[in-house]
Amino acid sequence: MSKKKVFKTILDILIIAIGAFVMAIGIKVFFIPLNITSGGFSGLAIVFSYLSEKLFGFSISVGALVLLLNVPVFIWGFKNNGLRFILYSLFATAAFSLFIDFINFKIEINEGLLAMLYGSLCIGAGLGVIIKTGASTGGSDMLAVIIAKKFKSFSTGSIIIFIDALVVIISIFAFSIENGLYSFLAIFISGKIVDVIITGFKNLVAYYIVSDKYEEIAAAVMNKLQRGVTCLNGTGMYTKNDKKVVVVILLKLQIVNLKKIIKNIDSDAFMFSVNVHEAIGLGFTPKENNSVL
Repeated sequence: MSKKKVFKTILDILIIAIGAFVMAIGIKVFFIPLNITSGGFSGLAIVFSYLSEKLFGFSISVGALVLLLNVPVFIWGFKNNGLRFILYSLFATAAFSLFIDFINFKIEINEGLLAMLYGSLCIGAGLGVIIKTGASTGGSDMLAVIIAKKFKSFSTGSIIIFIDALVVIISIFAFSIENGLYSFLAIFISGKIVDVIITGFKNLVAYYIVSDKYEEIAAAVMNKLQRGVTCLNGTGMYTKNDKKVVVVILLKLQIVNLKKIIKNIDSDAFMFSVNVHEAIGLGFTPKENNSVL
């Protein structure tokens, strides 16, 4: 292993540890005191810990429960994932569980909404940086990937939503409807924060432009907007005429200028747009190479 890869591995481990610590703060400091769950295995652990104290008189630590619930998932998923992913995810899960149990400081918050917002911020930020390193904290996301591979008719996203919703429903019976509603919001907010961290704040849109003056439009877009352009071949099914389709991906704040360019060159041009979740390549997010193990 080269020095560069060793440094990258050490940096990834440090980032995972920081992410796990931030997530643990969200759970231990903000969620557990007010019985708010986060969905997934950590949410289930909060419920089980609460019920163990109510039913049996002693509380099982949330960190230990998170680790225990993840054991069968890691065993099941070991054959279906790369060694790097498994090792990083094992470290992330262990660190997350230990931090939950060893964090002792408290913040007195009696307002559920405030606790939910800051807890979701911590969980989303921590999980986002962990996922960006190519790891996972186990739980519902890893379980969903495994189930989706076995049952092709279900998407990974739909399985995650089902598992998280099931955990929140269980929390409603354990705590209250109010806690369940906070939990639903927490899942949504933390998920959005994860998306922002992984894909960034850039709002991208792709425009498809059909015009006989495609060369002029392409040149103007490249020169004035500094954006690359792709030209596709198409056929108008009504006229049976061959058409050129200009495709450009740009920031949403550049849309107004794009429309001005097209209007000035060809006011009769046909165009439509689609939102772009992520663009990887020259001029956008560089492709990352996470193959270090």
